[in-house]
Amino acid sequence: ASEITLSSNYDAEGLKTFISLAKDGEAINFDTVFDEFNLATKVGDKEDGPYNMVCAEPSFQYGPPSGFAVEAGVPQVTTTTGKVKADAPVGTYVITTEVKAGDDVLATATYTLVVEEAVVTYLTMSADDVDATTDEEFTMAVTAQGTVADADKEHKVRFYGVIPGLTADDIEFATIPGGTPEIVEDATERSYAGANHDDIVLAWGPKGGFPLKSYDYSQGVTTEFKATINKAGTYTVKFVFYDIDGQKRLNGEDETATITVTGS
Repeated sequence: ASEITLSSNYDAEGLKTFISLAKDGEAINFDTVFDEFNLATKVGDKEDGPYNMVCAEPSFQYGPPSGFAVEAGVPQVTTTTGKVKADAPVGTYVITTEVKAGDDVLATATYTLVVEEAVVTYLTMSADDVDATTDEEFTMAVTAQGTVADADKEHKVRFYGVIPGLTADDIEFATIPGGTPEIVEDATERSYAGANHDDIVLAWGPKGGFPLKSYDYSQGVTTEFKATINKAGTYTVKFVFYDIDGQKRLNGEDETATITVTGS
């Protein structure tokens, strides 16, 4: 919120307030930047507004068309609040308020508004390919890295690995920090992972998920999965990081690693 206080040492009437918006010296329509641009005014104990003044113009007059009056020694405080559009162009905007008596500018106030690219939650999942031997434990280190929006930090998430060509009898997991990966049979969770009917789906983390805020993904969080496969072959693991509360996948569709298992 922003406040502008207009004070006078004499009574005046017929004053008019004009508010304008510009970016890089060019006039910008308010509806290009704002979903809401709310103004409310308090004079003494009397309050008026708020009014949403968004318009398809770069400037507007605020208040009665014929102007308003001020009383000596009684401040007029105008409060501005707003909501920037999700697709507003990034940059620095200058909002200028002018109080005029006729063509004469009696007072001017300016402030800047910086619009930055919105932070969205997006993670990448990566791991090196692994060579393994049947009936011998191997380790696959999987790293999750990216950004988490503040609004998503409480969301519950779960990490899935989808592997075609294996069954529950073909693989065994060791206990790791955060718990032993489990084989998912629930149809809803399998749909989160985008699994086909014969794919094995592995999940890490508590059932129902864990909050995104549990880890700082900005520098990468690596989990070492330890497993033993008893069937020779080449298997592609598809990684899925799923936001259960937001009902959306947080990583890319083609993030995979390969496990090549040879006979002992």
